[in-house]
Amino acid sequence: MSDRTCLCGAPASNRKGPPRCRPCRAERVRLAQLRFRDKGRGSPQRGLDEPTCIWCGVTMTPRPYEVLSPKRFCTSTCRDRFHTEQDRLRRLITRVCCRCGDAPTNRTGIPYCDACRNNAKREQARTRVLRPYGISLKDYDQLLTAQRGRCAICGTTDPGHGHKVFAIDHCHEGGYVRGLLCRNCNSAIGLLQDSPDVIEAAARYVRRTRQIPLFP
Repeated sequence: MSDRTCLCGAPASNRKGPPRCRPCRAERVRLAQLRFRDKGRGSPQRGLDEPTCIWCGVTMTPRPYEVLSPKRFCTSTCRDRFHTEQDRLRRLITRVCCRCGDAPTNRTGIPYCDACRNNAKREQARTRVLRPYGISLKDYDQLLTAQRGRCAICGTTDPGHGHKVFAIDHCHEGGYVRGLLCRNCNSAIGLLQDSPDVIEAAARYVRRTRQIPLFP
């Protein structure tokens, strides 16, 4: 090996590239991690390596500098066994629904029972539908009650196309809400240019041609 000296004056430990000693290489790696992986400089993953494996207790050789991903396990096997045990213990803990107080069926995420989870999804869907029109969930419920839970045109109770809530029908000229419609009726009004004359002409055409045979 040729006589190579690091910038700090210590003998270089690498064979290729600029001459660096081990402490200078470690500091260079640490600075590279801070520059490219921790731009916020406040990551909770930063810290020092554990002196022993937290699963089997085997002594490890910790790095002398702070890193973004500290070593906690000696091998990947210990890491997998640790997380498997954590998941098993998490499943044994009885979680209570944060809304109604009943025991939920889900084991991860927000503790909701099936009924409360469905209600939460329905409220989120209604909120997304109502946001562009400036009405609240209370206004939507009042309007749906006035329509007896049905579409204002065809009277179906299914919103259609896999949706959980009815579409908000509004006047494109005045911007006010007219009622709740299923997806098919709402699309039909839009395709008919939202014009009463065109809609009445389409209704007259359907009535006139209903009893006419296609071929004489």
